[in-house]
Amino acid sequence: MILKLRVLTHTGTHTCSWKMIDKVSRLSWEFVDKTPELRKHAETACMMWINSYPMEDPDPDGKRKRIAQVHVVYDDEECRHETFYTDDMVFIMNDNGKTTDTINVNI
Repeated sequence: MILKLRVLTHTGTHTCSWKMIDKVSRLSWEFVDKTPELRKHAETACMMWINSYPMEDPDPDGKRKRIAQVHVVYDDEECRHETFYTDDMVFIMNDNGKTTDTINVNI
C-alpha cells in the first residue's frame, strides 16, 4: 500500500510537490480536534504535522476544525510504525499506484 500526501508552497496556496509513503502494511485513522496543544505535542514528539488550511482562530463559531490522526504500520523492519497529523486529503493507493480510497479531512 502507498500513501500520497500533498505538500503546499510556504504560502499555502499552490501544490509544491507530493509526498509518497510506501511499504505500508496497515493503516488506521481517526478524526481529532485541531488544537494548539495537539500541535505542540506533535512537534515535540517529532511527528509530521501538515497544516494546509491554517486558521487564525482554531475555534470559530464554537466548532473546532477537525484533522486526521493517521497511524501507519510499515512492512520494513527498521521503521515499524509512524503517526502523523494532516488537515488535507490523503490518497490511499495500491502497489501499482492506483488510488483505492481517500482520507478526506477537509471538514
